Amino acid sequence: MAATADVGTGGGFPGIPLKILFPHLTMILIEVNNKKRTFLEYVLKELNIDNVVIYPHDWRTFLRSTSYSIDCFFARASLQPEELVHIFKPRSAYQNAKLVYWASAGWTAGKQEAQFVEKEVEYEIADGIKRKYVFFENKKS
Repeated sequence: MAATADVGTGGGFPGIPLKILFPHLTMILIEVNNKKRTFLEYVLKELNIDNVVIYPHDWRTFLRSTSYSIDCFFARASLQPEELVHIFKPRSAYQNAKLVYWASAGWTAGKQEAQFVEKEVEYEIADGIKRKYVFFENKKS
């Protein structure tokens, strides 16, 4: 079964809530900060959540040195989309995965990212603040 990954998970959002909601998922939490990884380990232990990998290196190292079977990546503000779309490079083990990015309503894709944008879905949070999910995929694969 394929996995799901949370890039720059920080305190575990959205990775841990997704894992709770869908316990059958294999979840990979990518986080370079040691204190945050220690916190994640504690939370996973306290909640008795298994089948989670906490990956301790940066995004580019992850792309170069791993080959998990990942269907979907989630990213909030951890990295800019122009960095995240490196997953779609021809040599990437993840070129066929999907990427969901949390963005501000005013975010627009640059030339590098625009070729991978599948769709954008707007939503509203407290006090009428608008945000959007941007769905990326490799349209060439």
